[in-house]
Amino acid sequence: MKQFLLSIIPSLLAIAIAGCSATPPPSPSTVAPKTLADEFMEMASELRNAGGFAVVGIAKSRSMALALNKAKADGRVKLADLLAKQTSDAQENVSNSFHDLAPKKVQHQTSNGIFTVYALMELNPANEPEAHSTTQDIPSL
Repeated sequence: MKQFLLSIIPSLLAIAIAGCSATPPPSPSTVAPKTLADEFMEMASELRNAGGFAVVGIAKSRSMALALNKAKADGRVKLADLLAKQTSDAQENVSNSFHDLAPKKVQHQTSNGIFTVYALMELNPANEPEAHSTTQDIPSL
């Protein structure tokens, strides 16, 4: 029994010492890097704070074209929801009336063959042509 205890004590000491030398966990003040989703949410928030209507449509797919279409559709639905909350119009009528609405900015990420597309959708009352550019960071399909 004494030999057993003597053989375990060095192992326990080694484990205790190894635990003391471990790197401490990151401090809570460490700020995580901004994601593309965070950037798009901030842009939409800034546009809303300036008096506009803006949302972010997000979609994932193995096909870039499908992810882009789904992100735009998601943005249209979210924009319709936002407008429906602001007005008494029916959501379906609002969504259908903006079918040809173009995103203000579109970007994508790829991970394990899955595309995640972010489409910033803005209702632009001035209907400025430069607000409807979709050429940023999107390859031709």
